[in-house]
Amino acid sequence: MSQEAAIEGYTALVQWLRENKLEWLAEQIEEEAALGKTEPERIAISEIDAPRTAIAARSTSPVMKQQSAEFLVRVDYSPYEKFNIALDAIRAVVIGAVKIQDALANALPIDGGEIRFVPGETGDTEHQYRLSDLTTQRAAIDEVEPLLKQLTEDVHK
Repeated sequence: MSQEAAIEGYTALVQWLRENKLEWLAEQIEEEAALGKTEPERIAISEIDAPRTAIAARSTSPVMKQQSAEFLVRVDYSPYEKFNIALDAIRAVVIGAVKIQDALANALPIDGGEIRFVPGETGDTEHQYRLSDLTTQRAAIDEVEPLLKQLTEDVHK
């Protein structure tokens, strides 16, 4: 995959998230991509080590002294790295959510195929978890998962 294709793929994935009501995930991916990464970089400077007294100045000439230090610098992600950030985030959030729901469905006995999360002290919104919703999501995930796998393989070619 060329760098141009990686850029196009990254843009398409972020756009797909926005179109599928996952704006928050698209924003987090873009934030991480914009922040970049840190890498160590060695910086060397030269300075003159001048004699400190007048007597020493007459007998010796100034000596060039080189010093170096290592600092962390910010570096932009490559187009491939940005693309992988988006793929990994989609895998974790979209596919991971269905796996969590599967575990929940297996762990809890479900009457009528539904679990209700009622408001507590901090909220007033009731949430419902239905097995029928999981079936719909599973069909969508079953379509997306092989595509993500193929995209990953294409990037690493």
